[in-house]
Amino acid sequence: MSTTPPAQYQTNGLAIAALVLAIIVPVVGLVLGYVARGQIQRDGSQGAGLAQAAIVIGWVFVAIWAVSFLLLMMTVVGASA
Repeated sequence: MSTTPPAQYQTNGLAIAALVLAIIVPVVGLVLGYVARGQIQRDGSQGAGLAQAAIVIGWVFVAIWAVSFLLLMMTVVGASA
Protein backbone atom coordinates (compact mmCIF):
# COMPACT_ATOMS: atom_id res chain seq x y z
CA MET A 1 0.00 0.00 0.00
CA SER A 2 1.63 3.23 -1.12
CA THR A 3 0.47 6.57 0.09
CA THR A 4 1.24 9.14 -2.54
CA PRO A 5 0.26 12.68 -1.82
CA PRO A 6 -2.42 14.18 -4.04
CA ALA A 7 -1.21 16.10 -7.06
CA GLN A 8 -0.79 19.79 -6.32
CA TYR A 9 -1.40 22.17 -9.15
CA GLN A 10 0.32 25.52 -9.13
CA THR A 11 -1.61 28.67 -9.92
CA ASN A 12 -0.08 30.33 -12.95
CA GLY A 13 1.92 33.31 -11.68
CA LEU A 14 1.42 35.18 -14.93
CA ALA A 15 -2.36 34.98 -14.44
CA ILE A 16 -2.01 36.56 -11.00
CA ALA A 17 0.23 39.31 -12.37
CA ALA A 18 -2.17 39.86 -15.27
CA LEU A 19 -5.09 40.40 -12.91
CA VAL A 20 -3.18 42.89 -10.78
CA LEU A 21 -1.81 44.77 -13.78
CA ALA A 22 -5.18 44.80 -15.55
CA ILE A 23 -6.33 47.20 -12.84
CA ILE A 24 -3.16 49.31 -12.76
CA VAL A 25 -1.97 49.21 -16.41
CA PRO A 26 -4.85 47.69 -18.41
CA VAL A 27 -3.01 47.14 -21.70
CA VAL A 28 -0.19 45.22 -20.01
CA GLY A 29 -2.68 43.20 -17.95
CA LEU A 30 -4.60 42.42 -21.11
CA VAL A 31 -1.54 41.10 -22.94
CA LEU A 32 -0.39 39.09 -19.92
CA GLY A 33 -3.90 37.67 -19.54
CA TYR A 34 -3.80 36.27 -23.07
CA VAL A 35 -0.28 34.89 -22.56
CA ALA A 36 -1.28 33.32 -19.24
CA ARG A 37 -4.36 31.75 -20.81
CA GLY A 38 -2.17 30.16 -23.48
CA GLN A 39 0.25 28.81 -20.88
CA ILE A 40 -2.62 27.40 -18.81
CA GLN A 41 -4.05 25.62 -21.84
CA ARG A 42 -0.65 24.12 -22.66
CA ASP A 43 0.47 22.99 -19.21
CA GLY A 44 -2.83 22.54 -17.39
CA SER A 45 -1.95 24.75 -14.44
CA GLN A 46 -4.56 26.56 -12.38
CA GLY A 47 -5.62 30.16 -12.90
CA ALA A 48 -7.82 30.15 -15.99
CA GLY A 49 -10.41 32.24 -14.17
CA LEU A 50 -7.78 34.78 -13.13
CA ALA A 51 -6.53 35.07 -16.69
CA GLN A 52 -10.07 35.46 -18.02
CA ALA A 53 -10.84 38.12 -15.40
CA ALA A 54 -7.68 40.01 -16.38
CA ILE A 55 -8.73 39.92 -20.03
CA VAL A 56 -12.24 41.18 -19.27
CA ILE A 57 -11.05 43.90 -16.89
CA GLY A 58 -8.35 44.94 -19.34
CA TRP A 59 -10.84 45.33 -22.20
CA VAL A 60 -13.30 47.22 -19.99
CA PHE A 61 -10.63 49.69 -18.91
CA VAL A 62 -9.37 50.08 -22.50
CA ALA A 63 -12.95 50.77 -23.65
CA ILE A 64 -13.45 53.34 -20.88
CA TRP A 65 -10.17 55.00 -21.85
CA ALA A 66 -11.14 55.06 -25.54
CA VAL A 67 -14.57 56.57 -24.89
CA SER A 68 -13.06 59.14 -22.53
CA PHE A 69 -10.46 60.05 -25.13
CA LEU A 70 -13.11 60.46 -27.82
CA LEU A 71 -15.25 62.64 -25.56
CA LEU A 72 -12.23 64.79 -24.72
CA MET A 73 -11.37 65.20 -28.41
CA MET A 74 -14.97 66.12 -29.23
CA THR A 75 -14.95 68.69 -26.45
CA VAL A 76 -11.65 70.21 -27.63
CA VAL A 77 -12.80 70.34 -31.26
CA GLY A 78 -16.17 71.75 -30.22
CA ALA A 79 -14.56 74.43 -28.06
CA SER A 80 -12.18 75.52 -30.81
CA ALA A 81 -14.91 75.79 -33.47
